[in-house]
Amino acid sequence: MEAKPPVETILQTYSLEELLDLAKMKARRLTDENLEALKKHIDSFIPEKSGGVGITAGREWKITKPPEPEMRAEKKMSLGRCVLEVLGSEPLKIDKIMEAVLARGYKSRSKNLKQILAVELSKQVKKNTIKKVKPGVYVRK
Repeated sequence: MEAKPPVETILQTYSLEELLDLAKMKARRLTDENLEALKKHIDSFIPEKSGGVGITAGREWKITKPPEPEMRAEKKMSLGRCVLEVLGSEPLKIDKIMEAVLARGYKSRSKNLKQILAVELSKQVKKNTIKKVKPGVYVRK
């Protein structure tokens, strides 16, 4: 291991710009080294990069194929999309809209779905996709 020269010698030998460049190069080198070590660590958890089999917490795992598309769970339907599907040319009250949305398969864990529906309806009115006929009554444009 080389001995470091005294600070005074360094300051007399190098300009401020050169010192900054040296510090940046050292920081970049250390960052690259840390990044490579992190990549190796992450790759040890990916089956494709570790030969298909790995060990995590004492358990062995293998690569499995994802389920076929028809077996996958259906994506959760957005409330906005569902509201647009439910609303037609005839005006509906918010209670009827809520019933139709639930009948379409929309699922929510909310205790107050009516309030959330009211907020979504007001957003749709602002987007100009639906029209508020009178309080609590909406129709699709």
